[in-house]
Amino acid sequence: GAFVSALYTEDFELMSASLRDVLAEPYRQKLIPHYEEVIVAARAHDILHIGISGSGPAIYTLATREEENVKALKAAISVFESHGIEAVYHSGAALTEGAKATKINQD
Repeated sequence: GAFVSALYTEDFELMSASLRDVLAEPYRQKLIPHYEEVIVAARAHDILHIGISGSGPAIYTLATREEENVKALKAAISVFESHGIEAVYHSGAALTEGAKATKINQD
């Protein structure tokens, strides 16, 4: 509920707090090489959160501005590459219009 509430109210502090995973992430981070170094590098940029996506090994970042998100992701990639680990990132803006119905033409 907190994350959805944060979306509606644009409460970015609550959004960041609601994404913290104190149960699973401490165990999963051990499976990602140089995880702590990656986190520090990404947090040097203006992001709301960085975390492990699902059970890993993907890492995600969340920011209010796309350029800061990209900077954080590039910093994370640099850490991996400095240790000889190949990594890529994908970034995109969140959709803001919500769900909509579309008619599919089935000719």
